[in-house]
Amino acid sequence: MKRLVIDVNSIVHSLVTGSSNGIARTTIELVKALENSGNLPFEITLYSQNMKGLGGSYFLEKFKKIHFYLPYRDFAINFLSIFPLKELFNSYDLMHIPSNYCPVFNPEKTIFTLHDAFFMKINDTNFDYLKMRQEVPTLMKKSKGIITCSYFSKIDIAETMGIDPKKIRVIYWGYNNNVFKPKDICEVSNIQKKYNLNNEYFLSYSCSSGRKNTDKLIQAFLLYLEKGGGKDLVLVWSNPPLELKLIVTNSQFNQRIHFLSQVDDIDLSKLLQHSVSLIFPSSYEGFGLPVLEALACGTLVLTSNNSSLPEVGGEAAFYLNDLSTQGILKGIMNLEDKLDERDKRVEKGLAQARKFCWKKTACDYIQAYKDFLEIN
Repeated sequence: MKRLVIDVNSIVHSLVTGSSNGIARTTIELVKALENSGNLPFEITLYSQNMKGLGGSYFLEKFKKIHFYLPYRDFAINFLSIFPLKELFNSYDLMHIPSNYCPVFNPEKTIFTLHDAFFMKINDTNFDYLKMRQEVPTLMKKSKGIITCSYFSKIDIAETMGIDPKKIRVIYWGYNNNVFKPKDICEVSNIQKKYNLNNEYFLSYSCSSGRKNTDKLIQAFLLYLEKGGGKDLVLVWSNPPLELKLIVTNSQFNQRIHFLSQVDDIDLSKLLQHSVSLIFPSSYEGFGLPVLEALACGTLVLTSNNSSLPEVGGEAAFYLNDLSTQGILKGIMNLEDKLDERDKRVEKGLAQARKFCWKKTACDYIQAYKDFLEIN
């Protein structure tokens, strides 16, 4: 039986902290969905590498695991791309890197899930974009194949990296429908009490990088409050920049904008369920998981009319065409004026969310694995 290795190093941060980014969450959900797919025509091994010993065994029992007690740092990763230790200790026919990019010894036997090509366009200081611009296109061209999570990303990867579009497959992500779902009207939730939220609120998360425009959202919301806006803003953001926190702290509305950290998915879903709307004014997304999770929770969505976001939001979301501070403010005010459309939009959102399913995602990945492994 042919052997597939899936690199699950992106999950380590979530195992350590209890919170995770979109790549970690999609990696975990993909592997869980593969585990629930019954008998597979290939063998799966989960590969992890860190000094803590954290890896696939912490959330799955079915698949084999291999763990290297080496730092997950550039020097160690680069070492393994030159010396074939993975290959010596775990022979495989295909490796899957679901976390965008990682130097590998044998790219011709590797497929990558490249979520987007933002680093080719945006000078985001949270990422070593200059290094990625230099290394990622070369690695992708050498790889056996590329999977991405939206048609927008497929076109963007092909155009910015000079890659034949035929080499790139689109497989949409799903969402965890056991967690992200409409609130139970019979359930008594203490989520607002837990986080000391005493007012109606808008919610935003996945705030960290500059392209998310969270700084503009905060400035817009302060203007909204100056105009007498009656709702609060909740930002799920573990490490917001000090200068932004000081802007909020030094304003007269410091009790109306809330920063939350270490929020797990269960609490996140409840925060979504009880919010007025998700606000997600990103300049660029390869997929936009928060939009999908909000729609699945029966939550209104205000997001940007760019990149992949209209693919995910469909006709259910409200869209921003102007991502300036004034444009975001106008979007918030317009959203408040349309709250009488809530029931209609919620139904559209739930229908849109049902188009994205981890079971289908797993089936599509299994077919991709079979094709790359040349299994009929």
